Parts: sequence; C-alpha cells; structure tokens
Amino acid sequence: MEELLPCPFCGGKAKLEGDVTEFVRQPIAWYVQCTKCYSRTIRLRSSQKHVIRKWNSRPTKHALDGRKRGAKSKSLNGKGGSKAARQ
Repeated sequence: MEELLPCPFCGGKAKLEGDVTEFVRQPIAWYVQCTKCYSRTIRLRSSQKHVIRKWNSRPTKHALDGRKRGAKSKSLNGKGGSKAARQ
C-alpha cells in the first residue's frame, strides 16, 4: 500500500481510518486524518488505495509559490498590475 504523506497543513503524521457501523463489522467508508491538527479527507466509499491517493495528491510547493505571486500582482479593484502601469 502507498505510504501516507505528512499533513499538508501542519506536517503531522497521517493515519488511515475506517467508519464501521454496528451492523457491518468491516469499514464502509475510509478517510485519512492528521494525528496532530485533525485535518482530514472526506469519508469516501471507495478503496483504501483511492483514499490514500486523494490525501497524497496536493499542489507542489512550486505551484503554490506561483499562485502566491499571481495574487500579489492584482490590485484591490480586481484588475491586474499597478494603477501607474495601466495609465
């Protein structure tokens, strides 16, 4: 089985959990939860492997840095660039 990556929010250890009902002793849904900040995926009625992939799929640091740079270039009125550059 694929290894769980650390929590994307706090870096804590992640743990795969299953929901069990009183009628069915085997998990009917799976989710991954951080043991430090308790962030988690939604409960999914799919395979453990699929839930782990969902937890492990996240933007890379490079993609996040690019998004931050794009957000800084917008002015308060929602148009890109500075006011001086538009005139």
